[in-house]
Amino acid sequence: MTESEDVYREACRRTHRVLAHYLAVYSWRHEVDCIVLDRKSVEGLLGIKKISVKRRTWVKADMASWFPYYETMDFQKTNAKLALMILSRFPVPSMLGAMTTSQRVDKLNQDGRRTRLFVLPTVPKEKFGERQMLTAMNLLAAGLIPLDDLPGT
Repeated sequence: MTESEDVYREACRRTHRVLAHYLAVYSWRHEVDCIVLDRKSVEGLLGIKKISVKRRTWVKADMASWFPYYETMDFQKTNAKLALMILSRFPVPSMLGAMTTSQRVDKLNQDGRRTRLFVLPTVPKEKFGERQMLTAMNLLAAGLIPLDDLPGT
């Protein structure tokens, strides 16, 4: 990798780890072991318009300490366009077949995986992303907000 590629990779690694930590607290708050994110949430949280296969590989590697099991589903009629991402502390059963995101969440819950669909929080006048996650996590760590006030919870 060139130096600029190294800098970009490190910036992505940091963003992925911030997101993983935020989602770990989110999952703890909701007493779930598995989180499902739709494409809009993934792209919004990462601040990108499209998540490439390479970026998915990085996300998986960077979030492995928090969520060792990672699956993605693509829309069937597009060329590898992300439909959803599943992050879990435990193995995820096969999710083949045409289902809505809600049906997949229900199936995971029925299979004994405590699962929740992540809904991207709305923040007045700006998008919810890395800056807002860091702010919320720092306020939480400093004891300045209760866990119930964490955005998205």
